[in-house]
Amino acid sequence: DNIRIEGYLNTDKYYKLGNDISYVKPSFTGENINSFWQPLGDNDNPFVGHFDGNNKSIKNLKVNQNDPYAGLFGKIVNSTVSNLKIDSASISGNDIVGALVGQSLYSNVSNVNITDLDINATDENAGGLVGISNSSQITKCSITVSEDIFGTVDYCGGIVGSLLSNSKLTNSTFTASNNSKIAGTNYIGGLVGYVENSEIKNSNFDGTVDGSSNEIGGIVGKASKSNIESCKALNGAINGNSNVGGICGNLSSDSAIEKCMSSTDIAGTADNVGGLVGYSANSNIVNSYVEDKKVDNKANYCGGIVGYIKDSEIEYCYSRANVSGQDSVGGIAGSSEGAASIKN
Repeated sequence: DNIRIEGYLNTDKYYKLGNDISYVKPSFTGENINSFWQPLGDNDNPFVGHFDGNNKSIKNLKVNQNDPYAGLFGKIVNSTVSNLKIDSASISGNDIVGALVGQSLYSNVSNVNITDLDINATDENAGGLVGISNSSQITKCSITVSEDIFGTVDYCGGIVGSLLSNSKLTNSTFTASNNSKIAGTNYIGGLVGYVENSEIKNSNFDGTVDGSSNEIGGIVGKASKSNIESCKALNGAINGNSNVGGICGNLSSDSAIEKCMSSTDIAGTADNVGGLVGYSANSNIVNSYVEDKKVDNKANYCGGIVGYIKDSEIEYCYSRANVSGQDSVGGIAGSSEGAASIKN
């Protein structure tokens, strides 16, 4: 609070957390008193600075607001946040919601570990760590949950809701224990809901994604002009309607998956369900595989690697999955169109 009170919110200063902090709900009330944490920075007045958590913990963080930009930080610009632990956090907001920060712009987030997270949003762009990442780097972060998160929103992921504009997510993990799951509607991913012009590398998801509609994936819901490399979707299940995949629901516009693995059960109720990718257009899937799990579609276009492939290439991939569906079912691809290529 001293950052806000002293007027240092966007003065590019350096801060270090000296001790563990346990947030306590105030016992008094008043016309201007809010019993929940007020995020540092918003769209009009973002946080600009450098926050070193010093490997200390913030416990019992509680954010509950009807406005966008919900989190410990609402919005950060040209900033760094590092070496922080957040334990037992309850975050609720409208749009652009993350336990650490609602929106990160031209910033770096590293070595942030979150446990026992309860997070919900009522609109879209919700992530366990960051709601929206623009031109930012996120590395060496981990999140563990033991209950369902998000609910019925679009663009939500275990770590980032939307990863955009040359952002990078690397060396990070999300784990859903105690049969908990990531739940949402469209563009739902184990790590990222939607990624565009960005990269996800060396990052893993362990748990279940339960999307009620389309673009559902174990790592990312939809990828456009982006690369996904050396990532794993482990255990649990990936459930959705159409465009459902163990790694990515919809891979399009010169995107690529390389050196990835899925060992989750995949299930869809409409077209395009695959062990790695539900629907692939103008993209490549290379050196990736699916373990001995179930890939099941109640409708058409179901494949051990990809459900429907258009003008894309699959190379050096294999699947051990048990594949089933109504029509157009294949061990590698359910159906292909245009200049599709499957080799080696």
